Amino acid sequence: MLSKGHMKFMFEETPGNLVEIDMRAGDVHHIPPNRQHRMIAVEDCDIFEVSTPQLNDVVRIEDSYGRKGT
Repeated sequence: MLSKGHMKFMFEETPGNLVEIDMRAGDVHHIPPNRQHRMIAVEDCDIFEVSTPQLNDVVRIEDSYGRKGT
């Protein structure tokens, strides 16, 4: 859930098909397992993210903060 702010949200709608949507405060999006996604802040954002307890299943393909491959 985007609690505050404005962002572009890119996600795999179907395997191999990336879609970009504009999200604003109050918007929610569900990401099915094994789908790529990226959040790009247009302005400062507060995001509530809920995930499964499996913390070792995250694969960073590309990351703007140097965490690629972690």
